[in-house]
Amino acid sequence: MQISHWTIACSPEILELRATLANSALVNRAITRLARLPQCATCATLRIMPRSITQRELRNDSGAVLREVQAGQTIIVTRNGVPVAELRPVPPHRFVPRAVIAEGAHRAPHVDARRLREDLDAVVDQATGG
Repeated sequence: MQISHWTIACSPEILELRATLANSALVNRAITRLARLPQCATCATLRIMPRSITQRELRNDSGAVLREVQAGQTIIVTRNGVPVAELRPVPPHRFVPRAVIAEGAHRAPHVDARRLREDLDAVVDQATGG
């Protein structure tokens, strides 16, 4: 994990960042150093760069790399120093029970097909196709 830049922050923002990123020792050390600086700005900017690995490292340690991605980390794969791929976690699918869908359909307003067609015909000129 690389930290690209920092701006000085007030205590509440520092505490919020520390709580959000508590699992990273590097980030915690940097935030602790920031907390010692004079409190002169009103916000914090923290941009964490994705980890970069070589094609060889991906080939040799694919299991460990995929575990990191599964844990939520984005990883850039490079070939000869040039980025060629980005590995990032796939968002989980949300299951919606059939009962929830049925209730949504039941609560939806009734659509009168004849009136809908009349409204569409009034807006769209069918002779010209648009």
